[in-house]
Amino acid sequence: MATSVQLHPCLLVMNGMAAARAELRAAVRESRPAKLASEFLGALGEVQAAQVLGARHASHLFDEYDLEHGTVAIEVKSTMRETIGNVSLRGKICNQVCFVRFEARGDELWLVEMFTRPRGGTQDRIVGSEDRVYHLAEDQVRPVIW
Repeated sequence: MATSVQLHPCLLVMNGMAAARAELRAAVRESRPAKLASEFLGALGEVQAAQVLGARHASHLFDEYDLEHGTVAIEVKSTMRETIGNVSLRGKICNQVCFVRFEARGDELWLVEMFTRPRGGTQDRIVGSEDRVYHLAEDQVRPVIW
């Protein structure tokens, strides 16, 4: 496996938190959708997924997946879009994919959806909604930046 050059996701989140807060506030002030840096959003999704799933971080060690839970390698995909579409898994060696969806509510960013599903054989792309395992109950939807 290729050694990663990425920083630990917790460091990426800490380093990007001020800019994310500023962007959320500016978006409200200017009545536009917030646009957070994709590297920050990915790291935030990975941190939230690790906490909810009880998995350990691996993206700062390997490029092929983000989290480890026992012998299961998990790739995390994060978005702020309303729906989670198909994603590319090219170059990834993972058993599961965890999808994390955030939503801007005023000047706050909320964690609103998280599910895992098997990678699906040797496919490079995942589509459809079968085989999803949801990990966030309605009462667990919460702000992650406020």
